[in-house]
Amino acid sequence: MIGTVLDRKYRIVELIGSGGMAQVYKAINMANRKTVAVKVLKDEFKDDAEFLRRFSRETNAILTLSHENIVRAYGAGTHNGMPYLVMEYVEGRTLKDLISKSGALPVRTAIGITCQILDALSAAHAHGIIHRDVKPQNVIVTDKGRVKLADFGIAREAKASTVTFSGQKVLGSVHYISPEQAKGTMTTEQSDLYSVGVCLYEMLTGRVPFDSDSAVTIALMHLQDDPVPPIDLVPDLPTALNDIVLKSLEKDPENRYQTARAMRSDLVRSLSDPSGSFVSEPEEKKQRSLRKKPSVYVLIALCVFLPIAIIGIVVLIYAASRPKEITTNEEAAETEVIPVSVQPLPSASKENAIEEFQMKSIPNLIGYSLDDALHVLYTEVGFRKLIVEYTDAPPADMRNNTVVAIYVCNESGSAYTQELLFEASPPSPYTLPTDAPTPSLEVSATPTPASGDSDTVIDETTPVPTAELIPLETPQATAYTLTDITVTPTPQPSRAPEQTDQLFSTGNAIRLLVYRSFAWTYKADVSFPLSIQNDRPSNLIEIGLETNSIQEIPYRAVLYSHLRNKEAKTDLNETATIYWFEPIERTLNLYINGEDMHSPQSVVFTK
Repeated sequence: MIGTVLDRKYRIVELIGSGGMAQVYKAINMANRKTVAVKVLKDEFKDDAEFLRRFSRETNAILTLSHENIVRAYGAGTHNGMPYLVMEYVEGRTLKDLISKSGALPVRTAIGITCQILDALSAAHAHGIIHRDVKPQNVIVTDKGRVKLADFGIAREAKASTVTFSGQKVLGSVHYISPEQAKGTMTTEQSDLYSVGVCLYEMLTGRVPFDSDSAVTIALMHLQDDPVPPIDLVPDLPTALNDIVLKSLEKDPENRYQTARAMRSDLVRSLSDPSGSFVSEPEEKKQRSLRKKPSVYVLIALCVFLPIAIIGIVVLIYAASRPKEITTNEEAAETEVIPVSVQPLPSASKENAIEEFQMKSIPNLIGYSLDDALHVLYTEVGFRKLIVEYTDAPPADMRNNTVVAIYVCNESGSAYTQELLFEASPPSPYTLPTDAPTPSLEVSATPTPASGDSDTVIDETTPVPTAELIPLETPQATAYTLTDITVTPTPQPSRAPEQTDQLFSTGNAIRLLVYRSFAWTYKADVSFPLSIQNDRPSNLIEIGLETNSIQEIPYRAVLYSHLRNKEAKTDLNETATIYWFEPIERTLNLYINGEDMHSPQSVVFTK
């Protein structure tokens, strides 16, 4: 596979990982030179129709996920009949590697990592996706402490870590599967939370709760045995944290945490109340008991008041149906009914269904990367016509491949105009919003006792920070170790970019001027015939190509632009030399006043 180009876009560079069913390669997106990870199924599974069907279904599901703690999927395809998945390339180490090298992790570090895993699962569960294989090997920790959960939707079925029990296939790795997975029954959100509990147990103690030489024996232990309380192995462990772990490892899913958010809330609370007993009775059980108590009273109320309500309704209907006596012609005239044709008002839902475009404000995305700007405009705001033009002369302090100006295009009978909305100096870099925005946190690498510091006060809603990695210089190499961290909440900056006061239809085209410092050393000569059917004094002639961002958002890249005055001749041609930054074959299109003329030409860029 090394050197292979997938879909004429992704060039395989090296093998970076291999699992039971797939191999993961490092690849380069030749369109924008970004590094990605490509997961390709192994040859022995290319004829497995059932797995191919499941792979296709679950790949479509994972492409809908977008969260800062989930390894993003950019797209999928097939190569020589073999499906592949293109994902975000994350530099870091797996949680399993960190535990193997460091042993038991500090309490605050373990909680910080677990909270980020729960954030990822909360986003996935909201989309109806069950991971089924949460384990330290699928958790990547970057050098800055950011946690990324990987391998969504692809179950492991072909290695020793995946077992068969009672004649059924079991999805998941045997040390981390839930009891219901061991029985081969339906998995739920609580199954993922059980696996998170096993991961937390291992982070706190340095060992898994159940272990044996036989995979089947481990599966039986998940079903029958109680785990050794982690506080018996680590006496200094906070009692509240011990209770959280044991609750997540309950055999009955009803006795576990019912949501990832509920487990995360208790973990954060354990930092400020390490000896608390708030985990003893699940909040879910309290709510269920409260819901059951009034049921008898509701039944009695229905039996008493329902007959009375029925009698009252019958009386009202009878009174309304009695004819009114008319004694004079004047009264008869007043009561005469005149038929009127009334058109019903359309409902809001109908209007939304009929409208093709909506009126939206355009955010100020100056200084943001092209990929992020396209994502905001297309996915969050709703503009579908996105045009990108490049410049090699940016304002001061501009980073490569960032937006330096934003225009909105307007088409009228007399002119095609481009209104400048934003330009020049960039604001603070924009961070894409997440499903659950959290306050920023200052993180310092100050060692503290594992049981927590009473001076550190953390509210239940305060998010736990990323785990910081501190480099330690050794004679052999540079190693990393995880340290405790002290958390100080700081004011939350505004995450939303500046908005224009004016509203624009999402049917308008949005043009982004982007600074790109590539050496445009490759060129191709093209000539397009022109057919201009209007009386405008001038027309905007452009040559470009239709492409996609790294997040698979479609846009038009304009490589040549010329404002051409009206001419008396009708047999016109637009001849130009187009420059590109790499030798590649591309299909170029002609656009007049923003409209595609549907006259594509295939060219090869050469020096």
